[in-house]
Amino acid sequence: MKKYLYTIIIAASALTISCQKDKNSDKATQTGSTKISYFAQAKTINGAKSSLENKFLKLNATVDSSAISPAVTWNSATIFIDQISFNGSMGNGTVDSTITVQKKVDMLSSNPYVGDIQLPVGSYKDVKSRLLMRKSQHSDLTFELHGTFTNSKGILTSLYIGNSDLFNVNLNVNNVVVEKSSTYNMFFNFELNKVLAGITIQQLENAYKDPNRVNAVYISSSVSIDLYNKIKSNWENLSSVYITKDGKQL
Repeated sequence: MKKYLYTIIIAASALTISCQKDKNSDKATQTGSTKISYFAQAKTINGAKSSLENKFLKLNATVDSSAISPAVTWNSATIFIDQISFNGSMGNGTVDSTITVQKKVDMLSSNPYVGDIQLPVGSYKDVKSRLLMRKSQHSDLTFELHGTFTNSKGILTSLYIGNSDLFNVNLNVNNVVVEKSSTYNMFFNFELNKVLAGITIQQLENAYKDPNRVNAVYISSSVSIDLYNKIKSNWENLSSVYITKDGKQL
């Protein structure tokens, strides 16, 4: 009888030790931090017709092409990013992290990497992710776009857009559980097909032309100011963001 009782006590003690180890193991996996990598990429289909253009074409196949927005093929698209930020609620507190990157990013490249933010592991809600874009202290503009479009006479025309304003892109992101063993990426998308929304081919044809080039439209804060302001307004509403965990979008 005593031998049987000792066996039960030993088994119970082993179970207690095992449970304690599991708890300690779980606790260990919930500490530490991991990085989340930020990217800023162009989301566009080169030469695609705008939604307004498609609407006109459906209504009237003989519509004056100069009265619609052009289909642009973008050859270059760069932005200068000053800071990236992550803000989210975790438990009873808030994690708010900002780092300075001061980096020019080619949004059409295969790797439009911006920088990394280290985050404590845990479950985040009410997440916001931010890019602060501005003109650099040197010669880099906030964003520069180079492309081509076909004017109303069928002539291929170059297009340059340069902007030096400050833009603070602060967007909501889906809730995320950050684990130390996983890989996280934050993707900011800029829909370049919306850059010229509300701007017609005729307006571009009447815009400032680069005197040193043939068939080259130039838009900046000093020339074609009305179009510059319209593009500036469009830029405020053409970005989106999503996060991936181990390559899968959340």
